[in-house]
Amino acid sequence: MKKWLAMGALLMVASACRHLFGQQAATGAPATSISIEDGAAAIALIDLNLATGTELCRLPGIGPVMADRIIALRRQLNRFERIDQLLLIPGMSERKFRKIAPFVQVDRHP
Repeated sequence: MKKWLAMGALLMVASACRHLFGQQAATGAPATSISIEDGAAAIALIDLNLATGTELCRLPGIGPVMADRIIALRRQLNRFERIDQLLLIPGMSERKFRKIAPFVQVDRHP
């Protein structure tokens, strides 16, 4: 039951973010995907250096404001070198970071 509630909440957030950020650009494949496998939601890794606001909103606990902050820090740094740089963002707690860390990556090649 908890898995279904979490999956439903995740899909609602993703839907809201798509509405707020608009539809994804037609160029390039999405960095994330949501599918149902054995009753659980599966999320592909998101590259922090390529993700759009919509894609970031698909992460647990990330809404439009935090997605904007992640993108702003990425612009300020030119690119993320490590995922723990997310902790520099105001409002990014250790707890929230631990929730999203399994779903994000940083491509080491520019």
